[in-house]
Amino acid sequence: MSHPSVVFVFVGLILPNLVPTIAMITGVGVPVRTAAILGYFLAALLFRIAPVVIASCVFLGVLAYDVVNMIALMFSLSPLEILGALRYAAEVRFYAAPAYLVSGLSFIAVAAVTITLLIRRRPLLKQARLRMPLLLLAATVGLDLWLTHSPYYSFSAAYAHGKPFRSALLDSGLEPRLEQTRINFLMVMVEGLGRLVDNRQQELLMAPFRDPALMERYELRVGTTEYFGSTTSAEMRELCASRAPYTELTVEGALIDCLPARLVRRGFTTTAFNAFTGSMFDLESWYPRVGFQRMTFAEQLLPKMTRTCGAVFRGACDVDVANEVGRALSAGEGPHLVYWLTLNTHLPVPSNVAKPRYHCNSPAADYPDPQVCWMAEIWTDLFEQLAQIAQAPDLPPTAILIVGDHAPPLWSREGRKLFRPGEVTWASLWPRATALLGQGRPAATYDHEALLTMQHSPAGAAAPLYTYPYPPMALLPRLHVGHLLTADMVGIRAQR
Repeated sequence: MSHPSVVFVFVGLILPNLVPTIAMITGVGVPVRTAAILGYFLAALLFRIAPVVIASCVFLGVLAYDVVNMIALMFSLSPLEILGALRYAAEVRFYAAPAYLVSGLSFIAVAAVTITLLIRRRPLLKQARLRMPLLLLAATVGLDLWLTHSPYYSFSAAYAHGKPFRSALLDSGLEPRLEQTRINFLMVMVEGLGRLVDNRQQELLMAPFRDPALMERYELRVGTTEYFGSTTSAEMRELCASRAPYTELTVEGALIDCLPARLVRRGFTTTAFNAFTGSMFDLESWYPRVGFQRMTFAEQLLPKMTRTCGAVFRGACDVDVANEVGRALSAGEGPHLVYWLTLNTHLPVPSNVAKPRYHCNSPAADYPDPQVCWMAEIWTDLFEQLAQIAQAPDLPPTAILIVGDHAPPLWSREGRKLFRPGEVTWASLWPRATALLGQGRPAATYDHEALLTMQHSPAGAAAPLYTYPYPPMALLPRLHVGHLLTADMVGIRAQR
């Protein structure tokens, strides 16, 4: 290969883009890389006219940008978040994901070959006529924009600017009810729980919450909300109704007022569960600023467990953590907020670790992508466990919110298409009034403020609350004559 223009095209256009091109051919969803393609071409031009050191630094800078930008878009992170996360790399078992290792080593090897050829073939690069390279550059950029443009890579925190704020806590209507009551509240943030496009597949996941016995005790709502960013962004979304990065909570004098802190001021106990290490993303530092009084991480959970789960993020098993969550809610310490961030559906998901139910190893699988199918089985195990917690006979009146943090950042282009862009699933369970009154628990274990709401305000307006310090069943004869009892999602509502 001695023709100058051919050499220029090879080292300035083909070789530096080789790994993403092979990835696309093999079905990996690669985001738009127009800036990187132009950057590599510019670096090759600089090798014609600039000192080798300067041209080499530009090439390496473009390479760094290319890698960081692709990871950021694929995992819904900002480039700054990617760089900030590098200090936690020691906590992640990259060797458990061969695709990560192969991709990383391939980028390094191709970059080394490219920069070596750019230096050695510099005399030929200076002789190259640029008409053909520029035409091929234009064609490559056009092809990149056509093949890689996708709505699935526009949900990092940077894209949220100017968009109306939404969260599952708000969309479900739970937040105003929680502000007016003093019953337990369990919030479960489920790793990767996006909203499936296929309604049948979505309903398979929601089936555990439609159990008739559970429906007798709870009102169920299911919906979706919008997400921007990764897991910590989702935690800020649901716990603090904020799109600010979690790092702002570490700043002295931060003015973000989060739900756990507000509930603490009202006499709640607040507990956070996380099956991974508390050092990841400084959780041990900023969870207390959110308002969590107690924190349970892998460091506290694993000594009690007989097994671990997960691949890249190895920690306690979600179905085992569920038992600890259930015990915390049933402890009878007064109103209790329990927040639980699940772990085991971090990608890549190992095969056959959950109860086999969706025929994942068969051509007739309920979910056509293997990773999605294995995740669905893990999610269903988790949801069945949550349904059992919700129906436990010793559970005090408890509201429950299950919500995804973000859609799964699948490598597979077809796998990503199984989920709606930018949406996560939520399900809320609010105890029915009949369940609250019919459990026969001692009066001291009830929060009567949660059991009676007197409606004297216009439709849609917030109802004032009154506390009744006598046993639940004693509420019924004390209602004023002429009021009609109706059971709804906020307990007993008295209406004229």
